[in-house]
Amino acid sequence: IPKLIEQKIGLNYFPYYIPPSRDKFTSDYIAVSNSYKNSNDYANKHFAEIYKYMMEIDEVAEYLSTGRSGIFGDLLINIVANFEEITRGQLVSSGEKNLEFESQHKITYPLEYLSSGQKEIIPLFSFLYLSNTNRLHSLSNKNYFIIEEPEAHLFPKEIYRIINVIITIINIMSEENASKVFITTHSPFVLTALSNLTQAGC
Repeated sequence: IPKLIEQKIGLNYFPYYIPPSRDKFTSDYIAVSNSYKNSNDYANKHFAEIYKYMMEIDEVAEYLSTGRSGIFGDLLINIVANFEEITRGQLVSSGEKNLEFESQHKITYPLEYLSSGQKEIIPLFSFLYLSNTNRLHSLSNKNYFIIEEPEAHLFPKEIYRIINVIITIINIMSEENASKVFITTHSPFVLTALSNLTQAGC
């Protein structure tokens, strides 16, 4: 599979595969990541390894609860704002590098208690956010995002928001390193959002 990816997208691109059914990673990323250690499923194994790494970065909650300065500072703040609007809350650290979810009503929940839509969003936004920091790559890299079903378990309004975030990120990153995105979907709302953004010149 790595060779096939190289043939399709080129040697100069680094692929980030973001699979469907991401909710299982949110519920227990350690157990799920360990289950893929000896797997022949290259795509999910690749995602599991990177996601486990992301969740174990020191002060990881900071990445989805605050903006950062630098070339993508405004974009990162935008990603966080959209994350909080879609999920109706934010990620907070509960100590020992564990994350919990704090709702807009200031009630804290373990991640396994979240809705399916919220669980799907957390790994996706984590990737989108950290791909714009030096934690996952250098700005000289060309990234190729393969995102499956970004609309999973979301209402149409939230689907439009997340597609807007994805396209905004790719446009800004492309100015620096010609990054690209490939999206698979079953949703007409995703296609409509993409069509509207294209016609708007985004």
